[in-house]
Amino acid sequence: MLIKISFFLFIIFQLSYSYKTNPTPWLCTESLNDTTNVFPSCLPGYVIDIENVIYESTNDNTCSGITLCRIENKNTILFSCNHKRTCPINIHNLHFHINKTCSITKRLFIKYRCLPIIQEQKDYLCEQSTQRRLRLGDINLSCIRNYRLYIIKSLIGISIKQQDEINKNSFKCNKDTQTICNYDIPNSYHDICNNQLKDGNDDQCKIKYHERPILKDCQYGMLSNFSMVEYLCIPGDGITEDLPRINICSIETSELISIDRGLLHSPNYPQALGQYLTCKKQLFVPHEARLRLFMLEKSIEYSHELNIYLLNQTRTLVRNELLDINITNQLIQFELKTNHLGDGHFLLYFQIDSRISEYAPFTLELDKNINNDNQHGKTLLSRDWSNAQVTVYGGSSAGRIANKTYNASTHTLSALVIIPQGATQIMLSFTSTSGPGLQNISVLQPGYDLALKSNITNLMVTHLSRFSIICFMDWTTTNTNLQETIPFIANQLNSNVDIWINIPYGATDDYVLNVAQLMLNQLNPTINIYVEFSNELWNFIFAQATANLKAANDSVLNQSDPLRLAYDNSTNYWYGAFRRIASQIKRIFDLFKIVCGQENVGPWKRIGPILAGQCVNPTIIIQGLDYLNKVYGLPSTFLHGIAITPYFDLSQYKTWSNLTTDQVIEGFNSSIQTFLPERGWSQQAPVGVHVVYAAWYGLAVHGYEGGPDTAAGCGGCSLSAKINATRDNRMTDLCVSFLNGWYRSGFQPLNWWVTGAAQITTYTSWNLLEDMRQETLIDTTTMFNSSSPVAQLPQPSPKLKAIDQIRQSSIQMTFGIPMPSYDVNATNFMNYHEPYTDPYLRYLGSNSTFYYPLLIQQSSMKINITVYIGGSLGILEASINNANFIQVQTPSTGNTAVFQLAPSFQFNINPTNIPSIVTLRLRNIRNGYSIRSFDVVSTTTNSI
Repeated sequence: MLIKISFFLFIIFQLSYSYKTNPTPWLCTESLNDTTNVFPSCLPGYVIDIENVIYESTNDNTCSGITLCRIENKNTILFSCNHKRTCPINIHNLHFHINKTCSITKRLFIKYRCLPIIQEQKDYLCEQSTQRRLRLGDINLSCIRNYRLYIIKSLIGISIKQQDEINKNSFKCNKDTQTICNYDIPNSYHDICNNQLKDGNDDQCKIKYHERPILKDCQYGMLSNFSMVEYLCIPGDGITEDLPRINICSIETSELISIDRGLLHSPNYPQALGQYLTCKKQLFVPHEARLRLFMLEKSIEYSHELNIYLLNQTRTLVRNELLDINITNQLIQFELKTNHLGDGHFLLYFQIDSRISEYAPFTLELDKNINNDNQHGKTLLSRDWSNAQVTVYGGSSAGRIANKTYNASTHTLSALVIIPQGATQIMLSFTSTSGPGLQNISVLQPGYDLALKSNITNLMVTHLSRFSIICFMDWTTTNTNLQETIPFIANQLNSNVDIWINIPYGATDDYVLNVAQLMLNQLNPTINIYVEFSNELWNFIFAQATANLKAANDSVLNQSDPLRLAYDNSTNYWYGAFRRIASQIKRIFDLFKIVCGQENVGPWKRIGPILAGQCVNPTIIIQGLDYLNKVYGLPSTFLHGIAITPYFDLSQYKTWSNLTTDQVIEGFNSSIQTFLPERGWSQQAPVGVHVVYAAWYGLAVHGYEGGPDTAAGCGGCSLSAKINATRDNRMTDLCVSFLNGWYRSGFQPLNWWVTGAAQITTYTSWNLLEDMRQETLIDTTTMFNSSSPVAQLPQPSPKLKAIDQIRQSSIQMTFGIPMPSYDVNATNFMNYHEPYTDPYLRYLGSNSTFYYPLLIQQSSMKINITVYIGGSLGILEASINNANFIQVQTPSTGNTAVFQLAPSFQFNINPTNIPSIVTLRLRNIRNGYSIRSFDVVSTTTNSI
């Protein structure tokens, strides 16, 4: 069969957020407009940490003039804003006289970080710090709501009265203040704060200046005039009461923790351990994330161990100790070992957060076909409704603006953005705007019509046109492009390319109906649409996963379960969340059907609803499909298929440093073997499990993401070797092997994450290209010269070469049990534990079920299945694809180890696609017998 390839659409340009440090734009201190803005600000759970404030005067005494003088002074804004989430600043009050030469400041620039709330915080108090005392008075320690204050250090001393060189009349009081008789007296302020905390104010404490202690051993018992208090804001009862709790020894929850915030505790908590134990749980921290662990309670005896393994180190935490670390793509392991029947318990708070902050400069990333200061280094800029001063932030090395014009009659500003060679992003600064401000910005390459407001380059159109499906999840969700842009892009492509869209979590019925109407009205009618609900609702790195879990449990516990998520009286709150995902894709099916008609929505129709799960955890899909089957009827009447996400990584080498290119290639190859159909469908082969269970319900299997992953384990390790491997010709063979295995399993197209170009970094090597000019379907040689970095890259890209090979290939399906097959071992059922300890199935309980994939090569056929049974009389049921349930009476052999043939089962098979998988299910209705094996043969005869 001819293979179709699908891909994720990566951005052509995007509004990006920097992490940790987020400078504000230049702020004019004498603007006529209302300039009281919320600068800076952070996301919920983070607080401001001012790093620097720069004030400048200008040569023409205007905000847009050339810098005359500059000073750095962060104290005023630091005292006003530090430890707050948002900080309103009236910048009219922040201009001041520098000196006779430089005159008055005209603009300022704030550089700050957004730190997590659970972070060491400090406050200072000095006797001569008059400016500070007038503003804030005494030391005020505070935390936001639901976090409690915990003092960890109190530094008391006599300060040396050092003058601030910039502000001669002010006394410097900060972390660099020099002191004599400097004492760390942990309890000096504990009693003061503890008394206040007992009164119910557990999130704030005021230390009055007159309460400073006397230092008896320092210069005649002087009173301290310098205090530094270091404290934490840790989770309080308002947070911990509602957090999910995970028993480290529980077998009912997965070993891999799949939420990003919660409490890990000892068994029987808060009671004693009381038994011999060895338990562990794992927590995956994704790229660019911050991990915070705080030991709320711990009373583990000396003979017990509670260890945390991360970054090739073993850590332990004591009570009220915080671990706060930036890491990326790491698997953290918690392990509890007890050596006797002793006492003890623990309660550990964990939280994973993105390091991305809320406020950031305006940033545009362009596809990298611009590397010279000539026609290829020019980008056309247009904006409506106001004039402005436009600069490229970062100085001349970052780029420059040329040929700026403003048409007052049309209120349109136009300019050229000149980008130097090697640039990967530009940051445009707009100041002194007139009119209503920035609207309708367009940034295009030369040769395209600015009046159209939106254009896709010929290079990108050509690149995208080679694929059979384009997934727009990252386009619409991560980068907030409008749904309207999807048909605009898809309709321009040179071939009929289907689309994959994601309905956002929380979308109302009206929103879904409008999306359906938009696609129906504007999308080329020959383009098919795959529809998925949200994105990775099993992945608790994302807020929607937590929201879905809470909504599911609230529905069951507080709303009388209108969605029947507990139809089987299950109390497993994870199952409720998985089932709610399925209920929402059914809702989306119903809404699309209203707009597009039942004849256009469903399996193998123009609009195909998709239920997405997790590649390594088939339980998500199994729970979702079983729920749909019980509550709404056959899933194959409204779902097109399921989707998983296969990524191959460095396998045994993914945490190693100093790898060679050969070892990276070897690691990739080892990982790819786990995705091949030869691995089967055991518990250790979750990809195969998805094949079998999807076939049971007559559904297709797609890949909503997939490809190579160099970031897993230790993204920053051996980066040079990873880059070399990505450019190595052997990468083509690896990708071909991976995709070949995917299609030999009978799967539908895999959405390769991602198409387009991006630089290989610690966090990513996903893209097919490092530079868009590696594209081979269009002549790109005029877009660069021999000195350009792209000239040193392989042409074509090894990954793109593999894609082109696969899409021209004919690959035969090899997954499943072929026909005829005799004496097929019954222990080779779906999800069996490998190795299986018994030679056959015995000691079966009532309603035990076993699933087996059968490979079908004909469009219409009859098959006979005969099962070998040993033991007492019983009843055995066989069925194919959730239909044709047939029961037979099993023979009595007098011994469960002596086997005879049971009566045959006969089925007529008429699959939608050839070849394909159908799933045989055997179910023990009345027990008392064992099952050794079965024969499966076709009774269809083909005439010539």
